Amino acid sequence: MRELGAPEWTEDEYQLAAEFLRTYPRTTMVGIREKLGYYFEPEELDAALEKPLDRIIHPFNPKETAYSSGSTDVGDVGYATPTVMFHVATACLGNVGHSWQNTAFACSDIGMKGMLRAAEIMTLAAIRTMDQPAVIAKAREELKQKNGGSYHCPLPDYVTPPIGRY
Repeated sequence: MRELGAPEWTEDEYQLAAEFLRTYPRTTMVGIREKLGYYFEPEELDAALEKPLDRIIHPFNPKETAYSSGSTDVGDVGYATPTVMFHVATACLGNVGHSWQNTAFACSDIGMKGMLRAAEIMTLAAIRTMDQPAVIAKAREELKQKNGGSYHCPLPDYVTPPIGRY
């Protein structure tokens, strides 16, 4: 991420993000301001909400970074193979998931730029790790320590995926 950087946002994209943010009800905005208050000083918050697209690469430090979760498509994959997560801006700061605003961002230039940057980052990471077998071995060993060297699917053997049924 440091090598490629965050997406380059245009003034129109900053304006669109701020416009979407203003469509949230007042009570939701109170929650958004409270959540963002963890990341911004009070005197910085209003400016951040006027241009609510992040340009900063935030390094992960589990001692300084609060845990946040959400829905992903990774599921049990992380129990079966080494997995890493990173986040790239595809919506405005404070965006509420599972909302019409979140859906609208996905099809906007903002969502597309973020998605393309994420694809670039994943591609570069794959290229870099191909040349570093020690990194891959270390990740496999860490996973083996966590899962005991095997993965057991919690679904019973008689359950089959509904392939071709829809």
